[in-house]
Amino acid sequence: MLLTTAQEAPATALYNRSGLFAGVERFAGAQKPAIVVAAVVNLDRFAELNDNHGREHGNRVLQAVAKALQSCVRAGEVVSRTGGDEFVVLASLRNAKDVADLIRRLEHSAGSVADVVTASVGVAWQYCHCGCDAETLESVLDMADTAMRGAKREGGDRICFHAVWPAT
Repeated sequence: MLLTTAQEAPATALYNRSGLFAGVERFAGAQKPAIVVAAVVNLDRFAELNDNHGREHGNRVLQAVAKALQSCVRAGEVVSRTGGDEFVVLASLRNAKDVADLIRRLEHSAGSVADVVTASVGVAWQYCHCGCDAETLESVLDMADTAMRGAKREGGDRICFHAVWPAT
């Protein structure tokens, strides 16, 4: 899918929030059943980094984080920059092993830029019997955002989780 300027985040050439939701059809048509996963990555003390080292340095850090996240995703997974220092990774996966693998890849990518900046990460997933619709995707993103805020409250530089599994 080609990005338009309106769907692209400055400095990183990733989807912005608008571009992220323009690509929701990809998840709506994903394999059924599926586990929809969202990871919200928020850089710790990024405003302080910008203040101390300047915006150019901040942009280079954003580009490094974007590159690290892009390097950890596979075909069908999406990386976007949804805010100044916030990124989102979306995936539609088949099983818990795939979820664990994505989390390991995220941890590895975060570690690759840890000497420059740390991040608070919230990961959420929901099992979908009949594929994923926009409402489910919003719900998973909200849960991931809540988990990320929990990581921030705990001091940052960590991953927190939230999952919804079907009742048995």
